[in-house]
Amino acid sequence: MSSRDNIIKSRRLFFALWPDESACSEIVRQFKRMPQYNMHGNKTVPSNLHITLHFIGNVDESMLACLQQAARTVHAPAFELKLDQPGYFSKPQVFWLGCASTPAAMQTLHRQLADALLHCGYQAETRPFSPHVTLMRKLRDPGDLIPVEPIVWPIRSFALVESIACAEGVIYQPLENYFLE
Repeated sequence: MSSRDNIIKSRRLFFALWPDESACSEIVRQFKRMPQYNMHGNKTVPSNLHITLHFIGNVDESMLACLQQAARTVHAPAFELKLDQPGYFSKPQVFWLGCASTPAAMQTLHRQLADALLHCGYQAETRPFSPHVTLMRKLRDPGDLIPVEPIVWPIRSFALVESIACAEGVIYQPLENYFLE
C-alpha cells in the first residue's frame, strides 16, 4: 500500500436550512435595497445563501455515513421563518439577515438534530443559537441597520452541506436533504 493510499479523504460539512429559488431571490432582492450592499466587503454569492444549523467541520467517510444516518432520525415539524432583522457581528465583521423572533419549531429542529448527532461524537456549541443568513463578510462598519420588508421562508427540509474550497473562494454543495413533517 502506498502512502497515497493511507491518505483519508476529509470533507468539511455542516447542516443548514437551504433556501429554495423563491426565498433565495427574495433575500437577494432585499439585500440589494440595503445600504450595506454598496459598501466594501465580500458579498455572499446567492448560491451559497443558507442558515447554519450545526457546523460539523472536517470528517472522513465513516463519519459522513454516521451524520447522514443520524439526520434521517430527526422528526421535526415544518415551519415558516420570517427574516426581518438585519444584524452585524463586529469581531468577524459579518453582516447578516435574521429573525427578530426564532420560531419554536426551529429551536426544536436545532435541538433534535444536535441530540441525533451526539451518536456520531458531535458536541453542539454552547452559545445560544442565533439563526442568520450571512450576506457579507469583512464589512468593517455596517452603518445604520435599517428595517427590512419581512421575507417569509417556508422551511420544509434541512440539508447536509459540503464546503468546497476553489480558486473563486468556496462553494457550498448540498449532499442530502431531510424533509420535515
